[in-house]
Amino acid sequence: MARLLFIAFLFVSLYAPRAQAKEGAGDTANKYSLGIGAQMSTSGWKVLATYEHQVKPRLGHFFQLSFSEVTLGYYNKREGSKLFPSTEPSRSYIPGKINRFYAVQFGHGREIIIVPLNKTSQLALCARIQAGVGMGILVPYYLRVVYDDNNGQRPHYIIKDEKYDAHAAHSRFLDGDYVLGRSAKGRANHDISLPPGGYIDAAVCLRRAKRKKFDVSLTAGTNFSVYFQTVPVMAGQKAVPYYGNVYLTVSPSYSWK
Repeated sequence: MARLLFIAFLFVSLYAPRAQAKEGAGDTANKYSLGIGAQMSTSGWKVLATYEHQVKPRLGHFFQLSFSEVTLGYYNKREGSKLFPSTEPSRSYIPGKINRFYAVQFGHGREIIIVPLNKTSQLALCARIQAGVGMGILVPYYLRVVYDDNNGQRPHYIIKDEKYDAHAAHSRFLDGDYVLGRSAKGRANHDISLPPGGYIDAAVCLRRAKRKKFDVSLTAGTNFSVYFQTVPVMAGQKAVPYYGNVYLTVSPSYSWK
């Protein structure tokens, strides 16, 4: 995937100077636009904001800031154990999940109108390529776990807010019979890890060649991100310092001269 994105980056970089000289289908009166977007991908959801400057009729430069939750797969939730009704109500949780993984990314890119699709509506197919820096946010996933505390008389239970520890002896974090559900407590700031990284992104976009004051675009593409440390999300799943996805984005925007 990284090689394909690099090839796409070279294509856009080489095509851009030629695109600057071409007039016609991409001519537009509104040269600036600010948009927000919602994205669904094979690795989770993302919200983003984009500022673009149309420097030539067929060429635009843009900056993009995004925030996403990266799931790295589809997970089934389950209800907490009901073997201890006298303790507290059970809550749903994701078995095996050890961290929530969020990502903040900021990058710069180019958008080139490849071909106008319809002269009447001024729809155009565009190529978009961008690269930038990113920061991961790893937040431990705490569970409410039940432990026995028998003092030789009657059974007694202790409930702990516990995060995953691969080296902890006798941990019941992965034992569904003793997990009451997800915990909302125990999330200390010193538990959060912030791995830095970077990304590259290539996409095609369907929008109006001549921007209207208020408009909507549809973008489909692929993203490859890499970090300077591994990003463990699920127990039993190999932790790697990278991930890739394919996505679809809907983005309304406001344009001006």
